[in-house]
Amino acid sequence: MKRLIFQVYIPIEGKNPLYDFCMPSVKVYADRVGADYKVLREMKMKIPVNMNRTGRNKKGLISKAGNCLPIMEKSVALEYFPEYDQILIVDADIAIKDTAPDIFEELTPEYHFGGVLERDAPLTPGHKNKIKGYSNDMFKRAPCNSVQWDWNDCGADFMNMGLMLFNKSFMELLEGDSPREFLMRDEFADFRDGIGLFKYSTDQVMYNYFLKKSKANVKHLDWKWNALHRGARPERMNEAYFVHFFLQKQMGSNAHNMNHLKGIVGKNSWIELVE
Repeated sequence: MKRLIFQVYIPIEGKNPLYDFCMPSVKVYADRVGADYKVLREMKMKIPVNMNRTGRNKKGLISKAGNCLPIMEKSVALEYFPEYDQILIVDADIAIKDTAPDIFEELTPEYHFGGVLERDAPLTPGHKNKIKGYSNDMFKRAPCNSVQWDWNDCGADFMNMGLMLFNKSFMELLEGDSPREFLMRDEFADFRDGIGLFKYSTDQVMYNYFLKKSKANVKHLDWKWNALHRGARPERMNEAYFVHFFLQKQMGSNAHNMNHLKGIVGKNSWIELVE
């Protein structure tokens, strides 16, 4: 089995100390599990936003990126199929602990995709309320309301796409489209352009919708593979394999404080690479 771990670090707004802290852990992990490792450092697909209809901040990151969506560049990883049997996309704000097992072994051949349901984590009360509101805002709106979601008191069964694990069979769902052609489908226009409340969404909503619509065979991974810092209860974070610092702005200066970050992830061999 040939495997790839893929990350994106496009410093449109300058260097990011949090990314610089987390990403060495992913490279060390790739070496440990025998996977190739690649980082995309400049925009390649350049998925455009229609600036005449978008609800996104026209003076923010979109305009700095040439009216394109940097978040969509993660899907460049899919261009490496069929060279690889499995591909793992890891957001640059995820740190991997030395204790993490081999995630590729979790996705057996019958599955197209593996991800973590955000509601499956041992959530803080505040984050539980947040994802319930997020679910109502995103998944009850067209086109998301055209597919069947499973709802509970936390909201819809959506996956946090900071971590995306693919088997090669996923490409069959694209029905011959290249990754760029897939992202540019007309049905995804409202997601790309950020129409209505989709201005607060990223590729996360689009991928969740597509996986439902295409009837993909999805493996729901244990929450420990994508443990949300400040989303999961802090007393449980010691159980995590992958720590996702997904609320960087809310962390304030702590997002750049190595001692603070080290205190969260604990003692790990890769930390010496960033000290």
